[in-house]
Amino acid sequence: EQGDPNSKIAMINIEGTMVDTGNQQSMFAPQEYNHQLIIESLKQVIEDDAIKGVLLNVDSPGGGVYESAEIHKYLVQAKEAGKIIYSSMGGMAASGGYYVSAPADQIFASEETLTGSIGVIMQSINFQQLAEDLGIEFNSYTSGDMKEMLSATKDPSEEEARYVQGMVDSMFDDFVEVVADGRGMSEDEVRNVADGRIYLGEDAVDNGLVDQLGHIEDATAALKEEIGGNPEVIEYGYANNFTSISLSYGVESI
Repeated sequence: EQGDPNSKIAMINIEGTMVDTGNQQSMFAPQEYNHQLIIESLKQVIEDDAIKGVLLNVDSPGGGVYESAEIHKYLVQAKEAGKIIYSSMGGMAASGGYYVSAPADQIFASEETLTGSIGVIMQSINFQQLAEDLGIEFNSYTSGDMKEMLSATKDPSEEEARYVQGMVDSMFDDFVEVVADGRGMSEDEVRNVADGRIYLGEDAVDNGLVDQLGHIEDATAALKEEIGGNPEVIEYGYANNFTSISLSYGVESI
């Protein structure tokens, strides 16, 4: 939207599963989540003194731990640079989609938005029994007892299970801290709502994860009012028709 070029709002689209697949985009396929584009956009926002506010347009089930944490890092830097950040949640802003929304000064969601899913999941598959039924044997030669951790060809040992669970717990503690810091909640308050379940928008307002109900036009109007004047609205990122409701992706996701 046109307006005062010295007072801008940067809309950043975070749509789709948040996994960095590089900058390769097919000219024949719909635009997908582009992590590098989002990071470069945030860097530009931080450096541009004319940008007074950031509007996150989030429609994501989450994705990689690294990607979520990297976006969060630059959003925190944007706040430290004096930018006002609002997040508008679309159909879904769950797990990593909520992680990146947590630092926002105001979070908007519709009644139909699926959000929350605060947690971390790490998965592996075990087809040992199937292999035995088919008469297939696996021979592994490892340099250490833990090198075969998360192998699909054997049951995890007690030591492996404890180690992997410790990794998950550590990443979850980081997630809880991010939400507590962003929402001004205690860690106990966050943990009470962070058992992995998803919430509809109204429930998320009631439990403190969302500030108010509204759509992106409502968030835009509210951010304009807070900034004052007639700010210009510019847009970064690709739109994506996202329909999946999967809450996890790959081996390591939030």
